[in-house]
Amino acid sequence: MEIKKGENRFYLVDEQKREAGEITWHLFEDHVWVIDRTYVSSDFRGQGIAGILLDTLAEYARKEDIKLIPMCSYAEKQFKIKKEYQDIIY
Repeated sequence: MEIKKGENRFYLVDEQKREAGEITWHLFEDHVWVIDRTYVSSDFRGQGIAGILLDTLAEYARKEDIKLIPMCSYAEKQFKIKKEYQDIIY
């Protein structure tokens, strides 16, 4: 699997270039993004892909000094239960 960055999204593709999943965001204000969608294709569910995508976005946010607002249900739940995201929550 390979992680790629597109416009307002990170996504994972497999060796056959099939898109396995994505996490998307939109700008709320300067240096604040709203996570609005986390999606994993049915062929790839149960493999931890949503977590990989959220971790990738979290690492990027830290590096770029961006705060995140988790609005999609997956991100919202993960931000509540995992302390490692508390430093980037808006």
